[in-house]
Amino acid sequence: MALPLGPNYDKMIDSDIADMRNVTNSRDASSITAAQFLQRFVQEGVAWAHLDIAGMAWSTRTAVRGRRAPRPTACACSMRGLPRTTSADGAMATEVNFYHLTQASLEDALPRLLAKTLQAGERAVVMLGSLERVDALNTHLWTHDANGFLPHGAARDGDADRQPIWLTHLDENPNGAAFLFVADRARSERMADYKRCFVLFDGRDETAVAESRERWKAYKAAGHTVVYWQQTPNGGWEKKS
Repeated sequence: MALPLGPNYDKMIDSDIADMRNVTNSRDASSITAAQFLQRFVQEGVAWAHLDIAGMAWSTRTAVRGRRAPRPTACACSMRGLPRTTSADGAMATEVNFYHLTQASLEDALPRLLAKTLQAGERAVVMLGSLERVDALNTHLWTHDANGFLPHGAARDGDADRQPIWLTHLDENPNGAAFLFVADRARSERMADYKRCFVLFDGRDETAVAESRERWKAYKAAGHTVVYWQQTPNGGWEKKS
């Protein structure tokens, strides 16, 4: 439920001895005054939300030494429920992450990113440049780690809706993924269908680097959030912009 903000609530956090106070003399409208406090630090035009959920973290049951006992509750609100911003053309805005491969190949870097995706409870689509590349990566993801594997599938495997990771050379999302990985200079026209997109490009390929620069400009102009990641000498990633 959305609660109102306004001057009548805002004056409740005025102070005679300071710029403002973060508590009032009563618990009335405490959720609203907490939001009013935060609003004073938010720049105009910036979308924001205050989730008043701290009180849900405790039960009323008595535990050891008279303290209230924590119990599993809904205090960890799913961020999927928050609205995404829109891009310049009114479509949903996507966070586009550019990964500049300089120290490792796609076959080395992609499995790590996909593993983190699954750990976050998300599904992924991996869009590649050709069917041959799909087949090669399909085999690689089963064998790249001697201690495990990444559950995935492609057209030849079927059951697209059940696959946590879907490999394809087509611009499709049959497994309802929120994350899109694009490599081999493939290009998706459905960016707004995803929450996050990862563009992996070979830093040793001048054409791929030039194309990625143009994509960066185009996605930024369209209102998407663009982030650049540079590979470190040890194979990790450092956020640059």
